[in-house]
Amino acid sequence: MSEGIQIWINRLRDWIERVTTALFAVDQDRMSRWVNRIWYAGLYLFGAAAWGFFLNWGRIGFDIHDWTQEGPRYFFVRQALLAGKLPLTIGSDLASTPNFLAIPDTIISPQIVLLRFLEPGTFVLVNSLFLYSLGFIGLLLLRRKFNWSAVTFAFVFVLFSLNGHPIAQVAVGHSMWISYFLLPYFVLLVYALIEGAADWNWVTLVALLVLGINLNGGFHFVNWTMLFLLLLGLTSRRYLAPVLKAVLFSVLVSLPRILPAALEFGGEGRSFISGFFSLTDMLSAFVTLKPPQQALAGAYSAFGWWEADTYTGALGLLILLVFGVYMTLRDSGDESADHRHLMGAMLAMAVLSLGKIFQPLTMLPIPLADTERVSSRFIIVPAVILMVLAGIALERFLRSRSWGLGTRIASLLVLGVTAHDLLQHARLWRVENMDLLFPSTPVDIRAAVIAQADAQYVTALLIGLGVAAVSLVFLLVMIRRESAQAKPVA
Repeated sequence: MSEGIQIWINRLRDWIERVTTALFAVDQDRMSRWVNRIWYAGLYLFGAAAWGFFLNWGRIGFDIHDWTQEGPRYFFVRQALLAGKLPLTIGSDLASTPNFLAIPDTIISPQIVLLRFLEPGTFVLVNSLFLYSLGFIGLLLLRRKFNWSAVTFAFVFVLFSLNGHPIAQVAVGHSMWISYFLLPYFVLLVYALIEGAADWNWVTLVALLVLGINLNGGFHFVNWTMLFLLLLGLTSRRYLAPVLKAVLFSVLVSLPRILPAALEFGGEGRSFISGFFSLTDMLSAFVTLKPPQQALAGAYSAFGWWEADTYTGALGLLILLVFGVYMTLRDSGDESADHRHLMGAMLAMAVLSLGKIFQPLTMLPIPLADTERVSSRFIIVPAVILMVLAGIALERFLRSRSWGLGTRIASLLVLGVTAHDLLQHARLWRVENMDLLFPSTPVDIRAAVIAQADAQYVTALLIGLGVAAVSLVFLLVMIRRESAQAKPVA
């Protein structure tokens, strides 16, 4: 080997050494900061491209499974905006009720104004990328809170952004599932609770987050996050009072969404379907790459594999189990008790996602109690928290010793294989491949804006808005009073 080639090889090795060191380091020099900025920008663009490809860049036919109900909703809102009218009452045979705002999983967040300028398919893409961006910011806030290195952040980011749960649900037409990307903010608030910051400001932030999720159609995510908070409250009396206040005011602030839905659908008596058939099925949901053609075969023919799919790949599940479970439970630091409370609530929610264990709760005489008919969906909330716990333990593990270049490269290869597996899942479940699972059902997604709205429906909306406004004023008063009491006396 010539001396010139050897020099270039040494320079390349030195460059790789410096770059990989920067990705694993927390205390950074100027070069490390630039490497990290490029790394984070690359991750963001990678995830955005993956979701854009998955959504077929907005070319959605609205003729497959639940896309047939999503199309009229977006068309209706677009027509209302173009006509300068409130989207109160929809005229469409594909709508479950003409009272549009009583449908709890419709998207009525501020970004719907974009429908004035975008066709429904393009809006789904833009809105998805917008919420994906909010989710990325949420993950960056978690990175800053726990002081993750760039490589730890990447593991959490890949597992969170591309796991099978949101991908499979959106694929079959549940476009409101994109509110999943607001869950990092829920995790931040959960950590604020267990760290003792559960004041009136915390209660207000929980209520506002729940309102944001509700406005983005994440009605089910609201149910699951509130259920998780209640389970966490049962693990310690220290959490119970703030949790009960947070749940109460979350309901009151979101009452304009909840009250019309409760009146419209409260007495339907929907039958419970099922959760995971067994613990084996639950674990299988994380590692089985099942193509759409097989989603209605076998045991899941009654409600579809997309209701179980939580694909992380084998390496992803290994990371979650080793670092998220084993390393967290082994920890004996100051956070161990709080993490055990978290693990208790996560375990309880996982148990409720099995079989028909949750069914008795759907039979309670509470409006909308019967809306959670598929309890396997619950697993995504503890799964996301487990991703964060895995990130905390992984970072602690990486800092526990000095790693050579070979080990750092091997870790990046593990990250690459994990990302590859998740991309394969997104490729198989791409929106344009859904005709492999469902027959095309050509429908007319045009929907009229009906001028006359039902009086009871409008009254429920107005009462909900009034209660929400009063509740927000009360919360602001309590925050101000609490702040004044906290100020030292001069």
